[in-house]
Amino acid sequence: MLQISPHVTIPDTEIDIHAMRAQGAGGQNVNKVSTAVHLRFDIAASSLPAFYKEQLVKLKDHRISQEGVITIKAQPSLVDPDSCKFQVDRVVHPGGPFIFKNKQAAAGSPLIERVFQIEGVASVLVAGDIVTVGKTPSASWSDIMKPIGAAIRTQLTSPVPAILGKRGARRNGPRSDAEIREDIQSLLEDEVNPAVERHGGKISLVDVKGAVVYITMSGGCQGCGAASVTLKQGVEVMIRERIPEVVQIVDATDHAAGKNPFYTPSK
Repeated sequence: MLQISPHVTIPDTEIDIHAMRAQGAGGQNVNKVSTAVHLRFDIAASSLPAFYKEQLVKLKDHRISQEGVITIKAQPSLVDPDSCKFQVDRVVHPGGPFIFKNKQAAAGSPLIERVFQIEGVASVLVAGDIVTVGKTPSASWSDIMKPIGAAIRTQLTSPVPAILGKRGARRNGPRSDAEIREDIQSLLEDEVNPAVERHGGKISLVDVKGAVVYITMSGGCQGCGAASVTLKQGVEVMIRERIPEVVQIVDATDHAAGKNPFYTPSK
């Protein structure tokens, strides 16, 4: 069973995994033996809640077929048996490469935290559309490939960035409203909106009063059925992680006026 969120799981029986021949330069076994792996997940036939299914299909990912089947290519290294490359269809996170050598370094970065929760994971490297995972010698790829693929797949449907920047140096005292405003504006511009824009949305800072932050959502976020999830489980978590002085985050958006929401619950 794969744990996607505290309330959502995917049974192992819903994910197919099969070996295939590796491609590209390498040792004598390249193109002769099955050293690469394809993960296959049937969205429509799965037990995922309707919200997750609709989000996945709306991505229009070229790795999602018309029948709603998603695949990620995973290929263990021919040089290092404890390293495996997971190739996805888009840039996982801009910039990089980003190297995480332990759980402590992953703190605050959603995708990396998910991957490190899998027993046997030793390191994670994100570069462009490739996520390279290192495992401990005692771990088996046959046991951990599925949960790693599920973690990557879950991140691709999320408006929250896969990797968060390092926290700034601790301050001697609490931030003023002006300082909070400046720091949140930078966080929105540099990390939040580049991810939210993939779904056609934008989050704007309206004001900060008494450490209470007022924001609005526009585009695909305005009127979106998952707006509260994006705010509570994404943006709010990021803001409180970086700026603990914030006492409340208020969504001042008129969601009823949204004209093109990214997600509308089925009636």
